[in-house]
Amino acid sequence: MEREARLAATAFVWDATAAKNLKGEALKDMLRKFKDAGAPNLADKRLPTKVNDIRDALCKAIALKESGEWVIYGDIVDNSSDSESDSEDDNDENWDDI
Repeated sequence: MEREARLAATAFVWDATAAKNLKGEALKDMLRKFKDAGAPNLADKRLPTKVNDIRDALCKAIALKESGEWVIYGDIVDNSSDSESDSEDDNDENWDDI
């Protein structure tokens, strides 16, 4: 139970340099947090245990998020209202031609 509370209180580190500087429990907690959030490079694998492997995995997950290959649920933005307003504008232009 203590670990879950600690993870809930831990903010994501999205800077690869800062992730490489994590140590000890903070490093392990960040790895678990990324896995729990669905990082694709951690999803179907056993978690690495060596410090350099953990840091590499975190950096890869950060790169996947930055490239858009990994989208965390809360990051999804609904642009459907924008596309509707664009199509309405197009329809208005058509009326001017009549």
